[in-house]
Amino acid sequence: YTGNNEANLFGIQTTGKHSVQNSIDFTPSSGLKADFVIDIRQPSNLSEFTYLEKFSADITPSSQKIYFENKLDSLLYTVNNNAVLEGSFPAFTATFKPSASTPTVLLEYDVDASTSVSFANDLLEVLNKFALTHSKLTVTTNYLITKALRRQTEDDDSCSRQKLNVDITSPLFTEVNLRYAAQKCAISASVSTTSGSQIGLQLKNLNPCQINARVYAVYPSVTETDVDILVIKSSEDADKPNLQIVYNQEASKLILTELKNKVPSIISAFKTFAEEYHITKTLEILKDTIIQCVTDSYHAASKYDFNKSQMSITLV
Repeated sequence: YTGNNEANLFGIQTTGKHSVQNSIDFTPSSGLKADFVIDIRQPSNLSEFTYLEKFSADITPSSQKIYFENKLDSLLYTVNNNAVLEGSFPAFTATFKPSASTPTVLLEYDVDASTSVSFANDLLEVLNKFALTHSKLTVTTNYLITKALRRQTEDDDSCSRQKLNVDITSPLFTEVNLRYAAQKCAISASVSTTSGSQIGLQLKNLNPCQINARVYAVYPSVTETDVDILVIKSSEDADKPNLQIVYNQEASKLILTELKNKVPSIISAFKTFAEEYHITKTLEILKDTIIQCVTDSYHAASKYDFNKSQMSITLV
């Protein structure tokens, strides 16, 4: 299909051309081949508007590939999306790459994401990758999942596991790293910054009668070693379960002290961001809320008896 149009509306003259093309070829021996294209062009004396969409499939007994692309191009906004699914059993890969450009820099972005799936040695492995590039921050994510497909391999801790890494970098704010790892009998997670500050979780032995868990914090400017915030231990003695919970109130004070010292730099970063995009009024409301919450939390954590800074609860 091909069509043309002309219009003159309120002094805006436009002459457009629209076309649609489609082809399908299928045979049992060679497989399926298909192509579909939409092309819309609508130029005017102000600007040009175009929209392009492509879809193609090439599926054979030995390999499979599906491709999709669309692009919207206008005076104010340009968007591109690309998606590809390809592979041959037992391995497949999917990629997705959207991007946008506009005179409003805040709305610009570039994304590169992919998922790879493979089956080998009775194991399912899924690897997810994600990368976001923006003028104000960069986010990269890697998420690996390995799962045993047969019951006899599930007894091996190394066969079933998860691992997640997230890195967030911002020239205006800070750099944050998130880490998560899980196996059959252990879980660990942490959030850290470039200053070395870190909050983490460690959990060993998921059996309710033998749990060993701790929530800890590391602040180099306050203490050289990690500080336990919460410790939970359970055991079984003569068929009687024992549960011990220890909460360190002094650790909460250390965390809030460090956060209180960071508030001026946090507010300064938000102020720079707000002034650049003319949202200072919203910033004032946010600033007052942050200061009030941190102040109230700090005073609440500071009002305790130092001799009773650690609370221990034992259930028998």
